[in-house]
Amino acid sequence: MNIILHIGNYKTGSTALQNYLYLNRALLAEQGICYEGADEPPLCCHASFTYSLLRAALQQLDLFGPYAAHPLWGHIRETPEMLWAQICDAAERAHCHTVLLSHESIFCETMRTFAGLHGTLDRETELQILHTLHSLLHRLVTPKSNRVDIYLYLRRQDDYLESQYNQYIKAPWYEEPLPPLPDFESFVRLQPVTLDYQKPLELLAGLYGREHLHVRAYTPGDDIYRSFCSTALGNGGGECSTKWRKPDTSMENRSLSLDALFFKQRFLSGEAARNPVIGEILSAYSSDHPDACRYTLFTPELHAEIARAYNEKNRQINQDYIHNSSDHLPEITYSKDRIPYPGLAPEHLMKIMDYLGTSRKDY
Repeated sequence: MNIILHIGNYKTGSTALQNYLYLNRALLAEQGICYEGADEPPLCCHASFTYSLLRAALQQLDLFGPYAAHPLWGHIRETPEMLWAQICDAAERAHCHTVLLSHESIFCETMRTFAGLHGTLDRETELQILHTLHSLLHRLVTPKSNRVDIYLYLRRQDDYLESQYNQYIKAPWYEEPLPPLPDFESFVRLQPVTLDYQKPLELLAGLYGREHLHVRAYTPGDDIYRSFCSTALGNGGGECSTKWRKPDTSMENRSLSLDALFFKQRFLSGEAARNPVIGEILSAYSSDHPDACRYTLFTPELHAEIARAYNEKNRQINQDYIHNSSDHLPEITYSKDRIPYPGLAPEHLMKIMDYLGTSRKDY
């Protein structure tokens, strides 16, 4: 049996791709590819399997105690061994030659997502957990496999941070009670995600061999369906089949525009910040005002700091892991086409208030 692991990273179209695979899993099975064991919509990915691995890693390292009361474990009672056996049984019953697993946090973010923005562990402990999680996954999948291939999309770090900030404002990460919403620079200083891709890539190369890592850069607007089908599923570059359905756009993880984001940060707090009706209203506003791409949340100074930290590392990743130059991580540069975000435009604020059915005096 062959194994395909699509393991991330975040903000690279993974939610849309997982919905696509889940919608078309019967057609995948006809091609001999098993996409079973995924959580039901809206997740459509192997989150339960991933977090069962995290629990096993924490237990192995004797770090589980502080997290034992987390409500997540009430939904994940099976061990990773049990879940993997169920996936393999499903593949054998369907006469599939390949098992496909997908979850975007496996690459390097599982513990950070679980712990929440303000609960990130020290880097040494976090790397120890990551190493243990990947070692457990490797020991689990390799005995039954003829071949394991890792598919991984990376996003330029400045774009990645801006997109994560949009998502954080939209729905702060798993934290109770809802913490104060930080401004962008404070968010970056909290180190919300892993920006040094080299260490986890080295870990994966050591476990599976560099030749089994298929890495490419992701930029907004990329056709993730075409990319994944042509590389991982061998479908030549088009859609996997003319029969395949794409998910409804409402299932895609679209970020809010900056105006909607700053409106939420300034005027909404507590339960209102997570109210789904308000979220839908702001998403509608975002769709109607798509010009936010003209702006950047970065100051020139913060952007230069990010560029100094990661440009050389990205060049090394391109050399070691990405052999097609069209797939390279681009240089982190402060684009003159994007100007610093000037603040919430009054006319846009009024439009958002109209969506909310309010008047100016209410604020």
